[in-house]
Amino acid sequence: MSVHRARPRWFAPLVAAALGAALAWAQVAAALGVGVLDFTRRFDAGSDNDWLLNFRNLLWLCMTAVVLAALAARLINDERTWRPVVAAALGAATVLPLAMAQAARAQHLNLVGDASGSAAQAVITGVVLGAALSVLAARLASGRASTPGVAVGTAVVGTLLVVGASASAIDPPVLGALDLPLDYGARNDLSLVSALLLGPVTAALACLFGRWESVRALLVAGLAGVGGVTAVIVATLFTGPGPSGDHSDLGLVVLGPLLVGGAAAYGLLTVVARHRRSRTADVPVSTTGSAS
Repeated sequence: MSVHRARPRWFAPLVAAALGAALAWAQVAAALGVGVLDFTRRFDAGSDNDWLLNFRNLLWLCMTAVVLAALAARLINDERTWRPVVAAALGAATVLPLAMAQAARAQHLNLVGDASGSAAQAVITGVVLGAALSVLAARLASGRASTPGVAVGTAVVGTLLVVGASASAIDPPVLGALDLPLDYGARNDLSLVSALLLGPVTAALACLFGRWESVRALLVAGLAGVGGVTAVIVATLFTGPGPSGDHSDLGLVVLGPLLVGGAAAYGLLTVVARHRRSRTADVPVSTTGSAS
């Protein structure tokens, strides 16, 4: 007979801190490698508002690192206190020197006065936002359901980030809203359509790979996909630099379609999940055996 030995209280926070640091550094390094983060070019002469792209992407990378690390630590150790969340946030914050050093390479930056300071603001905002979202996700569903849900939502948005970075966009694409180099009239429409589709795509993949029947699990996937992107756009509005001149932030343009698409997708899947669960409960239990 095996005896289960309880892990020490510091185990879950240590795992969360290590995962938070590893995820933040790995994501930021990968984003620099594939062009999701680009600090090496000029940000003037009509491209000054492109700095918002770097700000949003860096914020999202740090936010997801905290959420994934905190929920994974909770799943590993069944830890329900606030300690893993704080530890994951502190671990992810260790990427701050890398972000500031890379941002310092920006040339002719007109939108903000201090590139390193703006990058630090994005990291700190992302870490704080990630801690808040991880607490919310933990309250919505168990660690076994919430961790895969967040992973699916993060993978969808991350894939869109890579596609957007490799598409040679004319205007800066927003998380989940691709902006491909088409003519001006079609370009904005494509951003709205892709934002509208982010919710259904995330929800469909969540059901396909997770085979979830739980409504709460779907809500967590939506929180990581549509909810996370929405939170980043709103946080950038309040903490990030404002667009220069008479330009508007494209993030605010796609925010409406993003929420409409997400609400429609997850609302429909919630109804389907409830219907399937009620049908399963109504099926009578068959008994085996025959009368001789």
